[in-house]
Amino acid sequence: MVKGVLIIVLAAAIVFGGYHLIKENKKLETEISDLSKRLETLKREKEEIMEQINFFKQPENLLKAVKEQFNYHEAGEHLIIIIPTSTSAN
Repeated sequence: MVKGVLIIVLAAAIVFGGYHLIKENKKLETEISDLSKRLETLKREKEEIMEQINFFKQPENLLKAVKEQFNYHEAGEHLIIIIPTSTSAN
C-alpha cells in the first residue's frame, strides 16, 4: 500500500515536472522567435547604415547632400531655379 502511494506521488511529480518543462520550452521558443525577428531587423538596419556610410565617404556625394539639405553653396556658385511652364489643354 505504501509502495502504491509512493508510486502515485512519484508519477504525479514526473507529470507535473514534464508539464512545467513543456510550458517553459514553449516560452523559450517564443522568445527565440522574437529575438530572431529582432536580429533580422537589426541586420537590415545595419546594411542600410553601411550603405549610407559608403555613400557619404565619397566627398562629392557628401557635398551634394549638404547642398540639397542645407541650401549650401560654395563661393562663386549661384543657384538657378527652373520652373517649367504649365500647358493646359482647355
